[in-house]
Amino acid sequence: SKGLAVASMVIGIVMFVLGCCVFSIIAVMTSTYTMLVPAVISLLGVILGIMSLVNKLGGKGMAIAGIVLNILSFFACLYMLVSFITLNNSVEEASGYTIQELIQAVSTGEMTQEEYEDILMDAQEAMME
Repeated sequence: SKGLAVASMVIGIVMFVLGCCVFSIIAVMTSTYTMLVPAVISLLGVILGIMSLVNKLGGKGMAIAGIVLNILSFFACLYMLVSFITLNNSVEEASGYTIQELIQAVSTGEMTQEEYEDILMDAQEAMME
């Protein structure tokens, strides 16, 4: 009877950790929009927690904890998505490269670490203006 509450709480914990750490690394390396995956899964966790509370299936505390964790995870993922998009746009304006292209250029040896850092510093200065 507590299955939905437990599922909501587990999804909240996992998405908060994975969404804030693992998916952000994947988003930087591949596509910024990868951050939508944990955001959508977090919404599923919120729905499961609400269903558990509405149907009074038990595990009220776990359902509330799951809802709170999933909401925090959702907004953290949206914040990171907006941040990555803003950073990517600034880097692209400053250098003509996307973050992914810069990372690939450094990893293949087409660009030095110093050149990479200079481009990021220029983008940071452009964002501050």
